[in-house]
Amino acid sequence: MKKINKAVIPVAGLGTRFLPATKAIPKELLPIVDKPALQYVIEEAIASGITEIILITNPLKDLIQEHFSSATLYDRILKDRGKHPILRDLYDLNAKINITSVYQDKPLGLGDAILTAKEAVGDEWFVVLLPDMLVDSKPPCTAQMINVWKETGKAVISAGHAKKEVISQYGVIDIDRSIKFNTTGVHKVSRLVEKPKPDEVQSDLFIAGRYILPPTTFNYLEEAKPGSGGEIQLTDALIEIVKNDGMIAYESNGILHDIGDKLGYLKANLYYGMKRENLKDELFDYINTMKI
Repeated sequence: MKKINKAVIPVAGLGTRFLPATKAIPKELLPIVDKPALQYVIEEAIASGITEIILITNPLKDLIQEHFSSATLYDRILKDRGKHPILRDLYDLNAKINITSVYQDKPLGLGDAILTAKEAVGDEWFVVLLPDMLVDSKPPCTAQMINVWKETGKAVISAGHAKKEVISQYGVIDIDRSIKFNTTGVHKVSRLVEKPKPDEVQSDLFIAGRYILPPTTFNYLEEAKPGSGGEIQLTDALIEIVKNDGMIAYESNGILHDIGDKLGYLKANLYYGMKRENLKDELFDYINTMKI
């Protein structure tokens, strides 16, 4: 089986849930401690063997390309002042990956964003990484999923567990429990439901922002009927893959943070802050003594 080289990362959203912070700064560049959320996701891709990143973006998000450039005025100023080693990790990242941008003409849903990458992806399997989801795991979640893909030859989606009161915010996964796999956390998908009402599903598994998909995904997206507001949903294509080709859901061994809302974003900052040796003790003391 061939290697997966390309990852598609949609970053064209307007980030309205984080206004006013996102009026001038792309949501994907908001920091988790001292590093943009998007950088965590790209680092995961690199550690999983991905060599090409395709960002689905819009003209309002040019700051993203600037962040991953090493030739900006800011970089030159840092170099002149002898401070450029501070960005060494970012420069090393740039040397390991080719990042290209494709513009989505209108915000017409996640499915339309992925379809925008058709020409850049070509006729090969690819990864989709949603930057709203951070997964801290060893090996990286995407690397684990690629191994599952190699074992099964099927499309793979990452799965997480959600409480019943929030499950309707996600695409929900039903699995066939009669089929067992040797690898822990691997399940055959029997059905996908996009943002159901809590009483419409029994499963607590949701699609957790990582996908390994075949090139036929683009055909299914082209055939999908637009929904509300003319949007095309990726889940419509995934449902066709489940029906026609089969799909695997994989629960990684990682810690998942949904940073698409303010509470999840704050939790992620606390979690990743506590992982820093130079921060964790004072941060822990502050949390335990804070008075509100």
